Amino acid sequence: MRAELWRLSIAGRPDLGAEERVALVDGLLAPALDGDAADEVCLALLGRLFQILLIIDLAQVLPD
Repeated sequence: MRAELWRLSIAGRPDLGAEERVALVDGLLAPALDGDAADEVCLALLGRLFQILLIIDLAQVLPD
């Protein structure tokens, strides 16, 4: 998932430096990876991020 978020970040914000890009991607994943949240919350967050990535990829390949 991190690699897909990185790819999306490059496509959407090519002007960002690597350090800033890492901070943004890490910020999206932090609530699910820091261990403070309940397992259900982590799964829900990761599931929602996966859905968003899937929708973005499908939007690029489906005809208008």
